[in-house]
Amino acid sequence: MPLLNQHQRSIYDNVIDAVHDPRPVDKTFFVDGLGGASKTFFYGCLLSRVRSIGDIALLMAYSGIVALLLEGGCTAHSCFKIPVAGLCDSSACYVTLNSPQAALIRATRLIMWDEAPMAHKHVFEAVNRTLQHVMGVVDPALKDMLFGGKVVVMEGDFRQILLVVPRGKRG
Repeated sequence: MPLLNQHQRSIYDNVIDAVHDPRPVDKTFFVDGLGGASKTFFYGCLLSRVRSIGDIALLMAYSGIVALLLEGGCTAHSCFKIPVAGLCDSSACYVTLNSPQAALIRATRLIMWDEAPMAHKHVFEAVNRTLQHVMGVVDPALKDMLFGGKVVVMEGDFRQILLVVPRGKRG
């Protein structure tokens, strides 16, 4: 923690406060930074803090390569069983209420999503619907909260994402 800069420390404190806040409020953060801005180091600090007190923190990335670089990381697709084929605006993940994955989600205090800008908006919508469904069993109020009331920290660099222009020309 002493190695965090002022901005990182501010975000760190806000995230840790949200993790420990028992009230169900929307707790979603996005950390933006250039490549080489120590975002991975920052993630490690957050993970260490949450896990050191016995809480569960899920760490995932959109791509498998990035997931390999993160301690305890996995892909978002394997973590939430996100559908690949036929993903649309009404999709949900393949997590059933009685599955071990649902139990893990309920026990999780922090979800960290690296390289989030790489994901399509339907991926976030599917994960949101799934978390709301899984957490709605615990408390019906969580069914209407963003990501089921879970603390979610997304990270990425929009400058590393290429623009896609449908039917665009090279220029």
